Amino acid sequence: MKNLSTFSFIVLLSATILVACNKERRPETVAKEFLYDLYNQKIREAKELATEESQAKIIPDSDANYSGNVLKRLVITISKVEIVGNEAYVTYTFPEAGDQQIPPLKLVKQNNKWLISL
Repeated sequence: MKNLSTFSFIVLLSATILVACNKERRPETVAKEFLYDLYNQKIREAKELATEESQAKIIPDSDANYSGNVLKRLVITISKVEIVGNEAYVTYTFPEAGDQQIPPLKLVKQNNKWLISL
């Protein structure tokens, strides 16, 4: 009986870990992480969140990663997320932008992952 309980626990734990690891990240989460990485000059991390085509547009002549010090805590407010098929548009604001209109950030779904598309 003890072996059956141990086996059941291991199966349940493994299933829980698999479900948690495969959980799809939402477009607004990816968008915020991308914006934070760019703001803090974490170029490699930002590129990992972008499509292959968009990666070349993110400081194309440099693969440098200036991460280390957080410049300032950026406060991003997501005001709208619109998902249309395999595309998502995230509308956001942040205090440093003032009254400036910021175009929505476009994301596309590739291989079940939301990626930035510039």
